[in-house]
Amino acid sequence: MVAAVGTSLVLFDNAMSMICEAQVYANIISLDTLETAGTHRHSRVSDNAPRDICVVLTEDGRVSLVYIEEIDGRRHRIRLCDELKASRCVDQEPGDMPQPLRKIVTDPYSRAIGIVTWINSFELLVLDWASIGTLARPENVRPLHHCIGLRTDIGEAILDTAILVPSDPESQRILLVAAIVVTEPHQQFRLSLYETWARRSADEARSDLSLNLLENLPLPLHSTAPLHVIPLPAFPECFLLLTYDEIAFVSSLQILSGDVFLHRVKLPQTRDGDADPVSAFCVAGTSRVADK
Repeated sequence: MVAAVGTSLVLFDNAMSMICEAQVYANIISLDTLETAGTHRHSRVSDNAPRDICVVLTEDGRVSLVYIEEIDGRRHRIRLCDELKASRCVDQEPGDMPQPLRKIVTDPYSRAIGIVTWINSFELLVLDWASIGTLARPENVRPLHHCIGLRTDIGEAILDTAILVPSDPESQRILLVAAIVVTEPHQQFRLSLYETWARRSADEARSDLSLNLLENLPLPLHSTAPLHVIPLPAFPECFLLLTYDEIAFVSSLQILSGDVFLHRVKLPQTRDGDADPVSAFCVAGTSRVADK
């Protein structure tokens, strides 16, 4: 397991004993994984890529890809694979207020990396594993040097974002859903569904890619603030929407059709039934795990 501690990446074994650590340039905001193993990804991930790549987002807007290298069959170290800066931070001058970056999200099939901000926009890095070719050593794999950056400005606060599992494992379509708070004319929450393509066809120029808004789905006025958008690997193009007091099952088709009648289940509350989000039961975080 790789954990972020301040400006350090720490590798732990199954007994939670530290194996090694590596320093990065700034405080780490978010971690995620690009899964490069698995037969369902053979068509888009290089055979020379490390087995799994950890994506690291730091406060200065730097996106770093690192992997675990085994030395002599006994020792391990954390090595840098590739890195770049988010477009919102490229022109930032020394002393400027840091951009309000939120988190990093990855595509379940490792086709893209999303950089989410707290306010106004997100950026999607569409990777092109095929252009990497055959390389002799995994440290020479530079996926961020073969990517297209797509950015969209929303104009509202982004509460959470996720890239959904596609319905067709061989599809080049990428669906991204964002939970957003709208303040005008009154505060309300909505779900926005975006679409792009890793590549529509072999002949299409990747410079023609764009991130398009498909549809918005307003949530009921009495809904509490969304906390997490959780993709469901067993249910393609579906996700769980977790709010302060309930959890809802949502599909991309419901967003496209404007279906506001979501399947919703209330979360447990405190013994006295207080529904105040400050004192009521609240899920602090979630993580996707894969069995064998």
